[in-house]
Amino acid sequence: MRSMRKSVGIILILAFAVGIAALVIDRRSADIVVGSKHFTEQKILGEIISQLIERRTKLKVRRRLGLQGTKVAFVAIREGNLDIYPEYTGTALVNILERKYDPNQSGEQILAYVRARFRDKWGISFLEPMGFGNTYAFAMREQHARKLSIEKVSDLERYAAELRLGFDHEFTTRPEHERFEEIYGFTFSKDAIKLDPDLAYKALFNSSVDVIDAFSTDGRIAAYNIRVLEDDKNLFPPYDACVVVRDEILSEYPELKTLLAELGGLISEKAMQQMNYAVTEELRAPASVASKFLVSRRLVPQTADSDD
Repeated sequence: MRSMRKSVGIILILAFAVGIAALVIDRRSADIVVGSKHFTEQKILGEIISQLIERRTKLKVRRRLGLQGTKVAFVAIREGNLDIYPEYTGTALVNILERKYDPNQSGEQILAYVRARFRDKWGISFLEPMGFGNTYAFAMREQHARKLSIEKVSDLERYAAELRLGFDHEFTTRPEHERFEEIYGFTFSKDAIKLDPDLAYKALFNSSVDVIDAFSTDGRIAAYNIRVLEDDKNLFPPYDACVVVRDEILSEYPELKTLLAELGGLISEKAMQQMNYAVTEELRAPASVASKFLVSRRLVPQTADSDD
């Protein structure tokens, strides 16, 4: 068993190294490299950033959207293989800076802390929040939660021996997952099934699992009649979405800071839910959804394919 775990660990390390190596680019082919993580919301935000730059400046943008998780995206920007990507303040705090979340910290205090640390340690700027927070949450089918009288996370303890969990792989590696027993005082008997975020909601809807890790901005919450459980012991920190940019790029292209500042406070939680739903359920391309959003906010002019 020990040798098997060691082999799996080596495979994961090699896969991570290959993923990072694949990001090394020829700078002659692009002025700006925009990245994102692998889930729907990140791809949409990556497109919003990319299209805003392409259509409002003469800079050439190369996309590296759909990177496998926070670690890959952050290492890429730290090493200069990405210039810009969307990140969340809570993720920066607990995953990247490896700081324990204090429930007494406000969203503004967390932003100030991660902004200062990113700039001092790595020369990376956190721009103003885009207007929504995408916090993790635990969710159940509404009918099932009502039947068991479950409204908050603490209520899950009564059924910890029987509930089936379906979690995204990244969530199972996060400090919040590791601290769950410490914060809530119980654990689940059954190991979580690893599910891609885009499959988790369907698995919950089809009763293949009973509890999933959800994102508060996912449009499927309402569409699938899902109940988001109250995080009554504050396991999860605020996750305000921000654009992060290498300071070197802002110095080289100072017009970018003013341009990207236009995204500050622009995207509401409802708007993000609608865009996520358009991609996951209406099967529209992230590029098309991003274009429509930018046109609707009059950040770019309408084109023939803006409403495809």
